[in-house]
Amino acid sequence: MLLLWGYIGLLMGCEQTPSPQKPSETPTPKPNESKVQAVGPTPTPYQIDLSEVSLPTSDTLQKDTLGLFFCLDISGSMGGWIENKKKIDISKEAMRKVFTQIASYVQSHPEKKVEVGLCSFDHRVNLLQPLETFDQNKLERMIQPLQPSGNTAIGDAILLAFKEILKSGVETKAILVMTDGENNRGVPPELAVDAIKHDRNNRQVLTADVDVFLIAFDVNASVFEGVKKAGAIVVESRDQKSLEGVLSSIVEQVLLEAK
Repeated sequence: MLLLWGYIGLLMGCEQTPSPQKPSETPTPKPNESKVQAVGPTPTPYQIDLSEVSLPTSDTLQKDTLGLFFCLDISGSMGGWIENKKKIDISKEAMRKVFTQIASYVQSHPEKKVEVGLCSFDHRVNLLQPLETFDQNKLERMIQPLQPSGNTAIGDAILLAFKEILKSGVETKAILVMTDGENNRGVPPELAVDAIKHDRNNRQVLTADVDVFLIAFDVNASVFEGVKKAGAIVVESRDQKSLEGVLSSIVEQVLLEAK
């Protein structure tokens, strides 16, 4: 304050006697006066659009039926090598063994109707076979020409499989995804799984009973921690032997639940 008055006196060309300094006063807060932190709008949870999906009625629901939909990664990284084999070829061999496993189940459980669907995905999702009565020879023909290229749209593949399963009206529902990399196209897989597990869709359809399995092939399972937290079962596989074992175990679990 002394410096302030001295500075004013110099400006006025005269000396000023500073007035006594007043003690500092602490302002009395007004009632209900508080600091309010700005909070942005809460993001709207992802909701699945089922507008174009033909849903079954109570009359068309199929009892004693099992629907298993496979989603196979054919992105460019699946052209990589493990144990002198391309990953895409390892995945095909593992799938053939699983088809044989399902064929054995179908033969020993004639009372059960098993439907299998198949899609491949890179940066696009390709529906290879809608969910329909299991046909081992047809499925093996479908996977034979698959070749790796492009990016990785895991979430979009899950959504396609989910919609195909809903259309079928099967009783036991399972989606099995095999991938060797992170999602970098389309809907994030954790959002897709979270919407499925929390019945978030525009048709009010209950969907939490759809099981989603994800095999992290030659990639750390921690990459898919968000998918796991959303409700999927995530399993890691590093080579051909473990991939075949993991696939077989998952399919066996689904088949047992259908009994």
